[in-house]
Amino acid sequence: MIDHQLKFKQKLIFLLLIILILPLIIIFYFAQKSDIDVQQIPIISIENSKTLNLRGTIRDIKLSKDTKTAYVVADSRGIYIIDIQNPLDPKLISQFKYFKNSYDKSRSLELVEDKNILFVRDTLAGIYSINIENLSEPKLLTTYNHQEQIYKFCISKNGNYLYLTDKSGIKVLDIKNPDEIKIITKYNTKKKYFDIIEVKENIIYLLSSFDIDILDINFDQEPKLIGNYITLGDAEKITLSFNKTRAFLSSGYNGVEILDIANKLNPKPLGIYKSSKITKSAIVSKGGKTLYISNLNDTVEMVDIQNPDNAKSLQTININFTKKHKALNLGLSINENILFVANGIGGMKVIKLR
Repeated sequence: MIDHQLKFKQKLIFLLLIILILPLIIIFYFAQKSDIDVQQIPIISIENSKTLNLRGTIRDIKLSKDTKTAYVVADSRGIYIIDIQNPLDPKLISQFKYFKNSYDKSRSLELVEDKNILFVRDTLAGIYSINIENLSEPKLLTTYNHQEQIYKFCISKNGNYLYLTDKSGIKVLDIKNPDEIKIITKYNTKKKYFDIIEVKENIIYLLSSFDIDILDINFDQEPKLIGNYITLGDAEKITLSFNKTRAFLSSGYNGVEILDIANKLNPKPLGIYKSSKITKSAIVSKGGKTLYISNLNDTVEMVDIQNPDNAKSLQTININFTKKHKALNLGLSINENILFVANGIGGMKVIKLR
């Protein structure tokens, strides 16, 4: 005689085992698939490249419009001006150490090429304006001494105004006369803004850890908060497409968030590219099809962003940095075949992409 109770118990135990084991099989499958997907992304060790060994910590790099000249920020070593007409054979034009105190350290720069002026953000001293009409002999015009540490700054498109962030909010400076920089208005808030960028005349985006404040800069009165966008968090840098219809937020472990900003007052999420590394900064190709991402350790990723909701890695460039060498900011040549990397203590890296 068949013991129906025993048979029922056996079926129940078997079913429970399936319930317990099946999730483990699924997890293992997708983990393996993920590893395969990562392995399929081409990782290229760059051979056709050049490293320009420069003293100091290379933090920022800006290229002239014709990408024949690079302006490089080097901490306590000041500014290097480099001839990159032959990118794989860069030549130092001049070095300009514009300050006298050893604790002064240049962190970032903005180029107003039409006026032959460099504006350099210093850790503590403030903003320096430098005449670069003669690249071999840069000249200090003036120093704007700020009372607080400056976090970030940017220049208006017309080159007449400078926006900076500090612990009390933002300040707007008149730089029409670079020999006499002065504050004209301010917006006070307790937020710490990690980046600031002008997206339209008189409209700026201020990036904090978890959101973007949108301000209307009225030079006759205090700037007005006119919009806000909640980000995924941990964002530190905003990059705009050339036509200023998209914004790319470099967000550390969260990757790069892609926004539609055709309506500047109402940003909308388009997608996110999840890098396998911690993203530091990004630049976008002129046509808006490719994103170049610098990761905090040793790689630069090229990403197809034609479909922002499904951005795909094209290749990973292995820069072969040491643990102390970090990919910070990037520059891209006008024909988009040369990538320039600010390489921390490793100097400036020049990479031929194709």
